[in-house]
Amino acid sequence: MVGVLIASLKDFVNHNHLSNAFKTFIHIQHHASNSSSNASFDLIFQPIRDLLSACTNLKSLQQGDAQSVTENSNSLDPLHWNMVISLYVRKCLFDEAISVYRKMLIKGVKPDDYTYPSVLKACGELLDYDTGVEGIEMNVIIWNTIAGVHLHKGNFKEALEMLSQMRVSIHLDSVAMVVGLNACSNIKAVKLGKEIHGHAIRTCFDVFDNVKNALITMYSRCGDLNHAYMLFRKMDEKGLITWNAMLSGFAHMNRAEEVSFLFREMLHEGVEPNFVTIASVLPLCARIENIQHGKEFHCYMVKRQEQFGGHLLLWNSLVEMYSSEEFLSPEEDFEEMNVVGNIS
Repeated sequence: MVGVLIASLKDFVNHNHLSNAFKTFIHIQHHASNSSSNASFDLIFQPIRDLLSACTNLKSLQQGDAQSVTENSNSLDPLHWNMVISLYVRKCLFDEAISVYRKMLIKGVKPDDYTYPSVLKACGELLDYDTGVEGIEMNVIIWNTIAGVHLHKGNFKEALEMLSQMRVSIHLDSVAMVVGLNACSNIKAVKLGKEIHGHAIRTCFDVFDNVKNALITMYSRCGDLNHAYMLFRKMDEKGLITWNAMLSGFAHMNRAEEVSFLFREMLHEGVEPNFVTIASVLPLCARIENIQHGKEFHCYMVKRQEQFGGHLLLWNSLVEMYSSEEFLSPEEDFEEMNVVGNIS
């Protein structure tokens, strides 16, 4: 009998007859309730998954179909609840995700490591962290996640406040330091950035490349190019992110000659620039009307059309740069610009 019901449920789901699928699910639950606890869970596990999979469209989620399946399942396994919360978060239905999480706790279902990332993301979007940490033993991952959400949303002071609270009970790791340094970069809090740098040295986290790159960016954005460049030169192996960080720092301070020199050195070292590299330096050429360097970057882009052709922002920057020179007409062909570049 149960096998027939499960087969019927799958058939209703496949044909998008959710109303009939829910009615069938109720009958399956009735049979499961008369079984032993383990058999009950095994019996109902797949039907729940089938129903939840059918409720992935926005309309079904807004109507609460997926939530209804979980609430009525009588299962204390967090898997189904996690699926529903994750579905809501992916569809940007953050209030609904938090509502399901609260009902999950009320029903006595214990969250696991797969519950918290979705819940914290929803809380971050709603700025409701009290709910997100309810019942959670705070650890470095949770602290970093919340601070990272603040950083992502542009709440830089709040991100730093979270790290300050974190230091009371937990040691900052490299991820926390990167979050803090990025926040300092955006609000030009060089004093606090130096404190984090000192903490990184004392705890030996300054050997990690992500911390080094964040330090270069922090010092550059705070106007201390000498310190940033010193850190850059001390790095034995420099990846693309490191080169981009230093180039962006020079560009941010309108240091066109240093940008050109460093770009050439980057190519000489065999490091291939990407979109971020060019996006950092082209606006500088437009800003200070440095046409010669701009032509060199233009030449580099044209010779790598497949890599850069789809990035409209870069070409808009070129238009802005050339528009500052009255003698250049928009129709002038690139081949006539006589910019066979030394860089490329």
